[in-house]
Amino acid sequence: MRAVALRAAFHVLRDLRLAAEYLRGFEWIPVSFWQPGPIVKDEARGVSLTAEEGFDLISYADVARGIVKIVEEGDGMWIGKEVGFVALGGKKVKSLPPSTFIWMLVGLLGYYMPSLWLVGRKMGL
Repeated sequence: MRAVALRAAFHVLRDLRLAAEYLRGFEWIPVSFWQPGPIVKDEARGVSLTAEEGFDLISYADVARGIVKIVEEGDGMWIGKEVGFVALGGKKVKSLPPSTFIWMLVGLLGYYMPSLWLVGRKMGL
């Protein structure tokens, strides 16, 4: 499933990777790179930060708390680094919203047929 999701988000992830490389070229910009897992509409359960990528489903409120933690924690210890978000406690979200699969289908079509990606962008998808 991870390989399918990475292919579906290929163009978006490539754009993010290029933007991160560009920002790293300016040492005077204090930037950190957030790496939450899939963000879902759910209640807040708490979040911790890690130097690993986040793969847990995480709520919007927990992502916001994680961003605040990045800023508040230790004298810029996350500056220039990738920060993973780990959802804490509570039940796991069992399913993704149906719109997720539509976005994945569009992304997969764009991966295997790049000209469709451009058509989708013009249509606002």
